[in-house]
Amino acid sequence: MKRVAIDLWLNRLDAAYRNDPFHALRKNIESVRPAEWDVSPAEWSIDEFGAQPELSICDLVWHVAGAKYMYADRVFGAATLEWSDIRPPSREMPALLAWMDEGHRALADGLAALSNDTELANQIVQEGDASPADVFLTENSPAIDVVDDAGLLAPLDEATLDQVDEACAGLHKFVKRIDTSRCGPPAALGVIIGSGYGFRREDGVHVIPIGALGP
Repeated sequence: MKRVAIDLWLNRLDAAYRNDPFHALRKNIESVRPAEWDVSPAEWSIDEFGAQPELSICDLVWHVAGAKYMYADRVFGAATLEWSDIRPPSREMPALLAWMDEGHRALADGLAALSNDTELANQIVQEGDASPADVFLTENSPAIDVVDDAGLLAPLDEATLDQVDEACAGLHKFVKRIDTSRCGPPAALGVIIGSGYGFRREDGVHVIPIGALGP
């Protein structure tokens, strides 16, 4: 991912949490009065929420904060944190909000620390066969070309290529059924795969790894 895209996601994350003047989660929670903080609804659906639902504002903040810690660990940390391991310091409003702030900071710091595609590609090339990287996920062809030119990309296995052939055959069969007099021919033909790198086949179909699809 390019640095500009990383910064864009970081700005969106912070806007949703604190910076948007009207819709930011943190700003709206700050308007909650102490008497409203830990109050559950008088009625609820037992079928949906059970006999002891967690429906107070305090409960909702607890879950949002816990999710931030979970995402930070799963994406940028050791990926060992379980939901049962997450324990807030207190249900009191100041302590719980401070705890949520720390979870958000951990998530944002992990996102901000990401390297852009070019830096990662050059790092993998410098490491060579000693690189610990098993997968290089990028949406930018220049970065993947750097790694490919160094001979560090593994070829697609035959089983995957066979699936691509089947998918392309089905795609061409579908194209023949299109009434091009009404809508014109397809602008492009593509098959999405779960891993590997993208290329254009001789029959004109683009093989596209899912990691190359931008937001």
